[in-house]
Amino acid sequence: MATEPGPSPDNYQYRAQTNERDCSKGGVIGGWVYDAAGTGLAWARLSLYNDYGWSAGKQSEGPPQAGKYEFTMGSDAGLFHLLIVDEGGQPLSPAVDIDYDPSCSQRVDWERAQ
Repeated sequence: MATEPGPSPDNYQYRAQTNERDCSKGGVIGGWVYDAAGTGLAWARLSLYNDYGWSAGKQSEGPPQAGKYEFTMGSDAGLFHLLIVDEGGQPLSPAVDIDYDPSCSQRVDWERAQ
């Protein structure tokens, strides 16, 4: 019996719309989660991890700033991976790679595609 392949990039529920570095302030990886109409989505689950076993999870905020999320980062630079997951930790988006620099912040905005 053949196994079904994992989701292709076209089948994910969320896609990154913005992935920008802002060096006017440092120490944060954050952004917004929107639906297809541009409305902020509360309580979306985000997962941030690196290749060395570190990981953290967050949910986007509810009203009045529905959809906003923020990971406060430390002073160590490195490559991190950010994605949206379901309650069981399964990916709902492709992972976005972030080359984190502690003197800058990174903004990643997501849009729900389905």
